[in-house]
Amino acid sequence: MAMQNKRIFGATIVAIVIMATAVALALLQSTQTIPSTGNIKGINVKVYENSACTVPLTSLTWGTLEPGSSTIKTMWVKNEGTSPMNLSLTTTEWNPSNALNYITVTWNQNGTTVNPGLNVQANVTLTVSPSISGIPSFAFTMVITGTG
Repeated sequence: MAMQNKRIFGATIVAIVIMATAVALALLQSTQTIPSTGNIKGINVKVYENSACTVPLTSLTWGTLEPGSSTIKTMWVKNEGTSPMNLSLTTTEWNPSNALNYITVTWNQNGTTVNPGLNVQANVTLTVSPSISGIPSFAFTMVITGTG
């Protein structure tokens, strides 16, 4: 009986230590989510949600992001002009303005030439720095330009 009581007591102590450790770890963890949106302007080109280029894309919602994370959005860029266009992407109108120090926007079509009437699939990647802080939400405008 005494041996059984020692086992129960020992198991209780182990359970208490495990629970205390779990509580301590939970208190040490911190997560920040970052809701965001983005507008899109096309200059000399049109931007669409679908490959058939029938649904114009005027804004993106990036969703909730965590520090150190990346997300990719797909769009189609169509040259609706009469001469070949070279594509580029820039960002403007960051709110708050210091968000651009922690958030990077890139894409896979920089310098791509698109002939008249054709479109290309573009993957835009948004990356949040692991060191971001004090920016609970942000917004910006993407400018996709066709130069030819």
